[in-house]
Amino acid sequence: MRNMRYRNKYNNKKCRYKDRIFHSRREAGDAMWLDSLIKQGKIKDFECQHKIDIRVNGKHICNHYVDFLVILNDGSKKYVETKGFQSETWIIKKKLVEATNEIIYLVNPKEDELLK
Repeated sequence: MRNMRYRNKYNNKKCRYKDRIFHSRREAGDAMWLDSLIKQGKIKDFECQHKIDIRVNGKHICNHYVDFLVILNDGSKKYVETKGFQSETWIIKKKLVEATNEIIYLVNPKEDELLK
């Protein structure tokens, strides 16, 4: 049997930023970007790997972990996802989150899209 190294199915490389391990360099880059928006006073805060309990008619269907929950200066919230590839499972979970939550769900947003 060959000695094979485990590779992530999307070829992402884990990356450390501020004592936290992110699933990819792109995700760590988004955390740096969000930190810079806080320093500039454009957003209030953000949370990494926010757990969303997806429920339909009061019944737990599944959990979904969005990369970032961003809290804007006015107190409103937006989910921000860092995505290179959108799997079928992720697409279904995103649709469920959008159907069962009133929080805006953004994928790879630009600054103006996040702040509006």
